Amino acid sequence: PYTGPFGGAAATAGTSSTASSAEGGGGAAGADPEAPSEDRRHTWLYHERQVGAMCALHCLNNLLQGPYFDETCLREVTKELDQQEQELTEGLGLDEGNARTDGYFNVQVMQVLLARLGLEMELFRNPSSWATAGLDPSEEVAFILNRRLHWFTALKVRGQWFDLNSR
Repeated sequence: PYTGPFGGAAATAGTSSTASSAEGGGGAAGADPEAPSEDRRHTWLYHERQVGAMCALHCLNNLLQGPYFDETCLREVTKELDQQEQELTEGLGLDEGNARTDGYFNVQVMQVLLARLGLEMELFRNPSSWATAGLDPSEEVAFILNRRLHWFTALKVRGQWFDLNSR
């Protein structure tokens, strides 16, 4: 069951074959082997590196702090959403659907998966809309951000913010 940084319990949706934790080695060649490398400083912080264009997958797993989803989970939700949209529009005006063949998934796929875990994802196009909605960003625990068609997570853990970009 899901018992990540947001508490609660829900069924997991598979595992990621591309998952890796921050426990791996690393560091620059010739670096002091006793000094903690960038990858080893926070061994308790889960972080996946990006494979292909699967940034949505890694963004979700980094947010949830574990390998909760894999590509199959995202593709299944994509198929469900695409079918619903086909029925609503009778197939008219649809583009690539909710995912591209290279692995880029849109925001609706992520929203559905998070909702199935009992988590809510609110959409904001710019910071000024936070104030309009009465939200204080400093009180939030995580953000899913998109920049130039790349999804990544900013997560507050133990009172400190971490940029869990999969690139």
